[in-house]
Amino acid sequence: MKEIGQWKSLEEVIKSLSPGADFQTTVELFRIYLKELNKWNKVINLTSVSSLNNGVIRHILDSLSLYPLVKGDGKILDIGSGGGFPGIPLKILDPSLDMTLLEPRRKRWSFLNHIARLLIIKDMQILCMHSNEFTDFFMEYNGPFDIVVSRALASPPVFIDIAVPLISSKGCVICMVSENDALIVKEGMILSGLILKQKKIYRLPGIEQPRFLLVFKKN
Repeated sequence: MKEIGQWKSLEEVIKSLSPGADFQTTVELFRIYLKELNKWNKVINLTSVSSLNNGVIRHILDSLSLYPLVKGDGKILDIGSGGGFPGIPLKILDPSLDMTLLEPRRKRWSFLNHIARLLIIKDMQILCMHSNEFTDFFMEYNGPFDIVVSRALASPPVFIDIAVPLISSKGCVICMVSENDALIVKEGMILSGLILKQKKIYRLPGIEQPRFLLVFKKN
């Protein structure tokens, strides 16, 4: 019953975020994605979440919480994508998003390419390199970006320092963080020349601790 409830939660989120979507097809794509994630996770370390059920909550719903902030025509870069979060769930929900995934570990990069082929995800770049390498010639890969995001790369000060050279003049950096990381960042705080413009709190079903989206823009 718990598993049914969590997939129902996903269906409700899809309907609310993208009312015109074929939510049954979208949910099925997420099921295939998580099954492949669990299968590959037995061979390479993609995620600490060990069950399909937990994956719905901790990965997919968490990733989709970002959608209201990234939907539109902007170019998005997901740094340290790992198992594909948040970039692939966002792209499944809205195939029109202009998404680039950056993952330095080759085995994880191979998984991301496998998923893109399996789910027939089009118009998404998947690059295998470190962020400091990428900075040197990112203009060749769709940059500068309007939105740079990461779900589990580093603390906000470290991630922002990495992301600053990659954003456009009106672009933003979005950190997806726990409550502990959010507490160190105050409203109006400036990090590497970016100012905190928005701090959005949200909660995932069945998880007590809140999550935060921190939006930084050029001052």
